[in-house]
Amino acid sequence: MSHNFDPFPKYLQIRDIITRELRGLDVGTRLPTEAQLAERFAVSRETIRQAIATLEADGIITRRPRAGTVLARAVRPATDARLTGPVEDFAMVGVVTTTRPVGERRVAADPELAARLDLPQGGKVLELRRLRLRDGVPLNLLEAFVPASVAAFLERRDLRETLLIPVLRARLDPDIAEEYQEIEAITASGPMARLLEMPEGAPVLSVRRRFLDSAGTPVAYFKVHYRADRYFYTIKLPQNRRGPARRRPA
Repeated sequence: MSHNFDPFPKYLQIRDIITRELRGLDVGTRLPTEAQLAERFAVSRETIRQAIATLEADGIITRRPRAGTVLARAVRPATDARLTGPVEDFAMVGVVTTTRPVGERRVAADPELAARLDLPQGGKVLELRRLRLRDGVPLNLLEAFVPASVAAFLERRDLRETLLIPVLRARLDPDIAEEYQEIEAITASGPMARLLEMPEGAPVLSVRRRFLDSAGTPVAYFKVHYRADRYFYTIKLPQNRRGPARRRPA
């Protein structure tokens, strides 16, 4: 006989939603009744009681005669110690990271690399693998691929320590620019998990980046695999400055 195990049962999901909604409210604010919450979340009152009981045990809410359930202490926004933004920007905001080379080899371009770097399949590519650490703990694993013709502009020190794109801009083309980023959620394989010091199958945020020179020729292709517990991705969207919509005349 098999049993389904839910690692995040419904009452904890409801507790999480209620906790987020309590942030910023004044102490003494009254919560909806159990019946109202049960109707809202389409669950039994017993499930609501489980969620409320955990909040009460943590001292977040309290039950008062005739007053109902009220907020007992302010709920502060949760702090997030994860980093965000491109690695190139970390130093600008005072975040100190270190790198550790974990591999360097010449490879023949497989179909993916051939397409990303505009090379014939089997073309020569330099593959660099680096581990970036913060406070001695892995943050991401970089897999960088550079055509052999571009790799000729790199020196041994560049391969060990420095950021590759600034070096290529200084020695090859100052107008090298990033063309796109592709973001994908994956799980850590055995070798990747060992390097990132995380359990096999743990979540990883994988970002693929392609860089072109001023003539539009690919000069580098990166796969950056971030530990999801140490990094999150932020995208700032342009604000809509058109103002309120105008009604059309009838």
